[in-house]
Formats: sequence, C-alpha cells, structure tokens
Amino acid sequence: VAAYRVRMSTSTLRIDDFDAQAPWLSVRGNYEMHAQRPLRLAGDLQGSVQAPQGVPLHLRAKLAGTLDELVLEAQLKEPDVANVRAVLTRPNDSWRITGRVASPSLGLDGVMKKPPFRFEDVALRFEVDPEQIRTNGALAIPGVGPLLADATGRFAAKRLTVARAEVRARGSTARVL
Repeated sequence: VAAYRVRMSTSTLRIDDFDAQAPWLSVRGNYEMHAQRPLRLAGDLQGSVQAPQGVPLHLRAKLAGTLDELVLEAQLKEPDVANVRAVLTRPNDSWRITGRVASPSLGLDGVMKKPPFRFEDVALRFEVDPEQIRTNGALAIPGVGPLLADATGRFAAKRLTVARAEVRARGSTARVL
C-alpha cells in the first residue's frame, strides 16, 4: 500500500490518493477516519478485483458512516454494469448487511466457467447475516422471460448453498419451488 499524502490530527486520519496492489486486487482512492464513538469512516475508491474465475471486475465505490452503520455504494463498470447499495449494521453484537442491486444485464462469468445464461433487468434486494443470505426481487432470463425470485441460502467454506428458492413468472401465481 502506498499513499501520496497522509494527514493526521488528534481526531482525524486522512489518506489521500492511496494505491493498494495484491495478486487479486488493484485499487486507488481516498480514506478518512474520525475518532469518535462510534468510529466514523469515509472513503472512495476505484479499481479492479479478480472474481473466482479470473474475470476482472472493474468498480468504483464510496463508503460513509460509522462502525455501527456503514453505507456502501458501488458501481460495477466492467464486464457488466451494476449498481449496489448496501448498509452494514451491528445488531445485538453481531452484523447484518442489507441492500439492493440493479443492472440492465448481469453475467455469471466471474463465478461460473460456462454460465448457461445472463440475467437481465435485475432489481434485487438482499439481506446477509452470519446465519443466512436472502435475496428477492425481479429479473429476467433471455428466452424465459421476466421473473420474480425469492431465495435463501448460506455461504461457508467458499461455497454458496441454496436452501430454498421460489421463482415465478411476473404476473403469474404459478411458481417453481
């Protein structure tokens, strides 16, 4: 990690134009931390992250808030375009992330070797905590059509397991469990 300029006072640490490099990560940005209770953080960055299948994901992100409530807004710029807004909270000495993702077209190339389809018109909400991951909302699959989805699962040992999923065509009461 390298930084162009670091400023520190009794209550603030500011890092301007940092550059962080690792085999799976390349980012540049600014970071600020304010000593108060709870600790206040702010930052913006842009760069790339290698997805599990080696596909570089180029993004821009901003975060702001405290360790008790931290807001992250990110824009995936390549290989697809997506907007994500997430809020990290710390209820009952644990953690919880809630948010939404929206994209006109979202591929699975980063996580699958040969994805069978792409998602289109994605508008999903998500909740993540130590026990589960839940997502629901609208999306479309070319050749299948617009769908509503609701799924619950878990991520552990580098594996996503879907425990329950319900999918139905938008405007229909028929569903697939």
